[in-house]
Parts: sequence; C-alpha cells; structure tokens
Amino acid sequence: MSKPVIVLGAGGHAMVVVDILRQLEVQILAIVSKDNPKKCSVFEGLAFLSDDSAIFDYSPKDVYLVNGIGSLPGSKIRADLFRLYKEANYNFMSVISPHSIISPSAKIEEGVHIFANTVINAGVTIGANTIINTGCIVEHECNIGDNNHIAPGVSISGAVITNEYVHVGVGANIIQGVEVGENSTIGAGATLTKSLEKNKTLFVAKPFLN
Repeated sequence: MSKPVIVLGAGGHAMVVVDILRQLEVQILAIVSKDNPKKCSVFEGLAFLSDDSAIFDYSPKDVYLVNGIGSLPGSKIRADLFRLYKEANYNFMSVISPHSIISPSAKIEEGVHIFANTVINAGVTIGANTIINTGCIVEHECNIGDNNHIAPGVSISGAVITNEYVHVGVGANIIQGVEVGENSTIGAGATLTKSLEKNKTLFVAKPFLN
C-alpha cells in the first residue's frame, strides 16, 4: 500500500493535484498552506495546516509529500520547496492523471505532475519536479529537464531537449531536435523552430500590419 501524502499549497495548481489524488484514491493527511484554500469541493473534508513546520511532525519514512505549488516564469518557489524538503530526506510523489497516456518506455522522475489528456510518447524522460500540464503532447525521445513547466496545450516534437527551469507557455509548439537553454521561456502561442540559448525569452511573432 502506498504511503499517505501531505500536499504543499492550496491554490489552483493544488486544486487539480488534489482532484487527481482523489481519483487515484490516495490518502491525503493534510494540506499545508499559509493562505486560505481556494473554494472548491475537492478540498472539502481535508485537514489544513497553516504552519510549514508541522510537516516535520511526520517522519519521512511514513509520508510522501506532493508539491502543490504552481510554476510561473522567473519564479523558483516550487523548486526551492522541493529542494528544501529533499534535503530533509522527504520524498515526493509523482501525480499522474489516470486520463493521460504514457508510454511504458518513458522515464518519469520524482515529483512530476502529468495532467489529463496528456500524451508522453516512447523514450521520453521527464525530469524531477516538472509539471506537464493539461492536454500536452511530448513526442518520442524528448528529454524534459528538472523544474520545467510545460503549460496546457503545448506540443513538443521528437528529440527535443529542455534544460532546467524552462517554462513553455500555453499552446506553444516546439519543432523536433532543438534544445532550450536553462532558465528560458517560450511565450504562449509561440513556435520554436531553432534552439534557444539559456536565459532567453521567445515571444510570439507579431503579424506585419500595413
């Protein structure tokens, strides 16, 4: 039997994560958040802890943590929390929607979130603490780095490499065989047709107007 979980955060991302955990019939011991939880039925009946230190009342041997903090370009809060609790010997559960399609040959690292209607194809690696959001396609032999956020509706063609802290915005597309450098952002709706260096942002091309 899997160990029960403690969820970090109570915002929109945590709402989806808790919904999936409930679908998977995972026991949720508590939600930890300094802010009040969003009003949603998925949180009903769950215990809430407002002090992060309460996590340390639970042995790492007895629980998994689930990182319910979302990820925005330039923000490393989610990554910092992951690192903090890993250094304290806690392990993070990967949360994978039962409505996703994942190749048996894909490698999913610790703490990954994969939401509904996502396809992860053959030979793909998804790095630790990465979010593959709703309705994404990650094609064959891609290597998606640690602490990435692949936002809803993204399509990534085969053999793409993304390094750490990459954010790919809603509905963006990446052609095959390119590499995205560390800490770079691909804007919502953009199409990446060549490799992008680290610390860069690709914006959507603006149409020429007379």
